[in-house]
Amino acid sequence: MTPADLYRVKATEFEALARREKNPALRQELEALAAGYIRLAVQADINNQNDIVFEERPRSDGMRSQQVQQQQSRCEKKHDEQD
Repeated sequence: MTPADLYRVKATEFEALARREKNPALRQELEALAAGYIRLAVQADINNQNDIVFEERPRSDGMRSQQVQQQQSRCEKKHDEQD
C-alpha cells in the first residue's frame, strides 16, 4: 500500500466516525480531519510522480564549529535579553 492509499484509508475511517457522531462540533472536526487526509493523499500522489532524491552532504568540521558558535551566540543573546 502506498502512503496515499494509507491516507485514504484513514480519511475513510474519519468519515465513518463523523457519520455516526451526534455532536455537531465533533462531527465537524472529524470531517475536517478526513478532508485533511484526502489532501495528504493527493499530495502523496503528486510527490510519487516526482523523481527527486535528497542526499545530504556531509558537513565539514569547520562548518560544524561555525554552527555551534552561532548557536552559542544566540543563546547568549537570549540570556542577556532575559536579565
